[in-house]
Amino acid sequence: DLVEKLARSSGATTERPVKTTRLAGDVDIIAIYDLRIGNEESVVKVGYQVKQHEGTTDSWGVKQLIDRMEVDRSITRGCIVTTAPALDGTATMLAEHNGIIVVKQRELVEWILMSGLELLGEK
Repeated sequence: DLVEKLARSSGATTERPVKTTRLAGDVDIIAIYDLRIGNEESVVKVGYQVKQHEGTTDSWGVKQLIDRMEVDRSITRGCIVTTAPALDGTATMLAEHNGIIVVKQRELVEWILMSGLELLGEK
């Protein structure tokens, strides 16, 4: 819920994909950012995979996101969001190699603060 609220606060519309075993991988939230440039490339779809971890986040979430992006070509960027302060080495390498944006604990807190703490109380 939090990541969806954060994406909306930054101007996106959001979708929650139906969880299915028919498609490879997983994505929790799809945020659609319309940059209003007037062409097809001005719409950016970001797939967010969210993990609530302590310590480190392993490569499983990154793999889920990559797999879903391979079957759903409409997702133009991927982002893994984790409450952990770090990703393990394999997860970091996979994210870098595949252009996945990483939002760890510190960046998540900064995103919340930039968006305004009042969004935490939204219903």
